[in-house]
Amino acid sequence: MILTNRLFTRREPERSAKSIYIFCEGKKREYQYFRYFRGIDSRINVEVYALRQDENNSPAGLYQIALDCTVRTPDNPSPKYEFLDGDEVWFVIDTDDWGSQIHELRENASNYLAWHVAQSNPCFEVWLYFHYFDGTPDFQNKENCAVWRGFVANNLPGGFDARRHPVFIEKAISSSRAHFIEIENSPQVGSTQVFRLAESIYAICKRNIDEILKKI
Repeated sequence: MILTNRLFTRREPERSAKSIYIFCEGKKREYQYFRYFRGIDSRINVEVYALRQDENNSPAGLYQIALDCTVRTPDNPSPKYEFLDGDEVWFVIDTDDWGSQIHELRENASNYLAWHVAQSNPCFEVWLYFHYFDGTPDFQNKENCAVWRGFVANNLPGGFDARRHPVFIEKAISSSRAHFIEIENSPQVGSTQVFRLAESIYAICKRNIDEILKKI
């Protein structure tokens, strides 16, 4: 299957566009993935915060960054983003690095309307895996991030390319939801909550995604 980088013309968001603000612990893979959807549809504004090397990417660190970027207070009169009714904030987190710290992030996020956590167990590659595969993969040490990264790199055509492969978001949503197991808000090994964030994006840009797929 041949995918090029020029399958759609990027569009500026309309003034009434819904904004989704995404704060990822990963400074590269997650950032590149969600950046694919910037400008894909004028009705949605996907903003992916670019973490600096010196910034704290822990759950607590991301939460503070999101506060600084979206919540207007007397001490923070001009946040980076203008959060409006209907907008969403999402934290994209791996399980392997943070474990129980994610519970505190969920508690803090619950204090704000439309703030959500999308956790993958053990890592973001679980979400990438479902763009091409159905079912839970049959390999050992599935709780190990390095194993997932190696599997995705070696079993997807050319490895996962964030400039092209996010177009298969509908399949990833369907496959990951079908094989999702969650206990007390925490996805089990081989599961990911990223499909919930993806559903918010795909619900608006489905028409344009379908048009891109017709060109493949």
